[in-house]
Amino acid sequence: MNRPSLAAAVSTVALLWAAAPALAQDAQPLRIGATVNGALTDADGKAADDEYRYDDYRFDARAGQRLEAILRSDAFDAYLAIYADGAEGEPLATDDDGLEEGTDAR
Repeated sequence: MNRPSLAAAVSTVALLWAAAPALAQDAQPLRIGATVNGALTDADGKAADDEYRYDDYRFDARAGQRLEAILRSDAFDAYLAIYADGAEGEPLATDDDGLEEGTDAR
């Protein structure tokens, strides 16, 4: 049997508040439609190159489902990346300053 692909009826993806080469094992579950208020701290994931910290969330989505994620911050330049579950390497989608309202991402 083939491994589930992005075209599967339901796939799990990870939403990271910054790009990371590998997904963290402790991704927080996120319900579609939920709002998350958070902060980056020394306890958060750290990029391999030590340049930034990130938070990582996991949610289930159906193939073809359209979703919108918005990341706003007054403290840092927001960068958003979406990875397929278990994927390493290139994200499915990224955004930096896509809201065109400063440095927020969408």
